Amino acid sequence: MKIDLQQAQKDTELWLKNSIEVPTPAMNGVAVCPYAKHARTNQKITFRLGGHPYEDLVEHAKVGNQGYDVFLYVYDPSKWDPKVFHEMVYLANDGDLAKVDLISLPDHPYEHESINGIVCNQGKYAFNMIAPLSALNEASAKLYKNGYYDNFHNVSEDYMTALFRGRKDPRKQK
Repeated sequence: MKIDLQQAQKDTELWLKNSIEVPTPAMNGVAVCPYAKHARTNQKITFRLGGHPYEDLVEHAKVGNQGYDVFLYVYDPSKWDPKVFHEMVYLANDGDLAKVDLISLPDHPYEHESINGIVCNQGKYAFNMIAPLSALNEASAKLYKNGYYDNFHNVSEDYMTALFRGRKDPRKQK
């Protein structure tokens, strides 16, 4: 698939607006990502075409997020096995990105992710979604304190461990 970056941005913003940002009864009236709307409406998300997931992240660590809350690299998912894609992201997270207070959250449509029946994948593209690690840890701690993760029903501990891979798990903080 040849990716048109403007179309990918439109598709992704529509997914955020109609799915990820929407308060839902399945999450006791909370959105899947309570911070997504603020980032999107304040134009704090930027999009780039990705070339190679690992190499893009290593290079990104050298320049940072350039003032954006989320820096999003878009990939053709048919070119990347989901497990290999995720492992490349974790390798970069553990090395180059962690050193500069960044983390990438991978999303691949061929690896289904859902919480309480809500599909969390964008569904069309593979992504590296890069955010400041300390900000994500702080937001997760705040969400935990407010009971957000209590809304994750029928979610395996393996999923939760993967969710917090490379960052502080607020459920385990004292």
